Amino acid sequence: MNILITPTNGYAGYAGVVLTSIFENDKDTKFNVYILTTGFDEENTRKMAILAECYNQTINIIQLSKEDSETQVPGKWGISTYTKLFAPDYLDLDKVLYLDIDIIVVKKLSTIIEYDLSNFYLALPPDASTSEAHKKRLGIPQENYFGCCGIMYMNLKKMREDNIKAKSLSFINDNFKNIHFADQDVINSVCTGYILKLPMRYNMMAFFFRNEPLLTKDNQKDFVSELKQMVIIHYTCTKPWFSDCDMPLKYEFRKYVHLSPWKIKYKKSNDYKQVRYLITRIRYLIQHFNIKSYPYLFISRKKLKNMIER
Repeated sequence: MNILITPTNGYAGYAGVVLTSIFENDKDTKFNVYILTTGFDEENTRKMAILAECYNQTINIIQLSKEDSETQVPGKWGISTYTKLFAPDYLDLDKVLYLDIDIIVVKKLSTIIEYDLSNFYLALPPDASTSEAHKKRLGIPQENYFGCCGIMYMNLKKMREDNIKAKSLSFINDNFKNIHFADQDVINSVCTGYILKLPMRYNMMAFFFRNEPLLTKDNQKDFVSELKQMVIIHYTCTKPWFSDCDMPLKYEFRKYVHLSPWKIKYKKSNDYKQVRYLITRIRYLIQHFNIKSYPYLFISRKKLKNMIER
């Protein structure tokens, strides 16, 4: 099975934790991992080699060309968020599964290859319910599916045949100021009508674990059954490599850190404010004693466990 990730050198350790979680939960599958990056230093290259040898897997590090790495893109995230758009040119493959590096895999990942992409450019799992509002801004028909691009099962063969990379770059140029959510806006717009919907189990986003989860009505009714079959946790919150992360499944990330060649230092996030953090902790305490709940806070680990086990 082919996997694509696109971290910069500074995020290589988190990418290594993602790969560790994949290998640990799918030991009978042979993975070919492709890291398309603007560059890795010697230390991270060495640790990727150690990880590959440990699990008897293949990890290929591919350098993005200077021309491609200097492509002008909108948003604060830089070229690494858009690097996946170049995959059809760099990977001589028919299909590949792209993954963001703020995820953890907790079950067998190779089940995703069972989905037939013959008539689609890619398959995406559901995004938060707020994404439905993006269709109007982007000119996407309301009846068309809009998915999360943090997990993308890509039909590279069909994307090459229909020149999706060139169409994506053209869309960026023509809509530079209207792109608010980077590659997700681009891919859902350019590929609209040819996107297969994947189950939620492949994208259990942090937003779904709030007291008032950001789920569409259709996804609300499937949430508990999909939770029981959860394959991917997606940390769309303060990232789990920060000490102030409050997502109830942050410990899943830490479990795989211990198994990886990287040592992660859990520093405070750039958004950390001591007063706000203390207020949030007090509110969690109030919630714990069932005095009051807050819609934007996460459910407790105990409640989450009960949902999975019941």
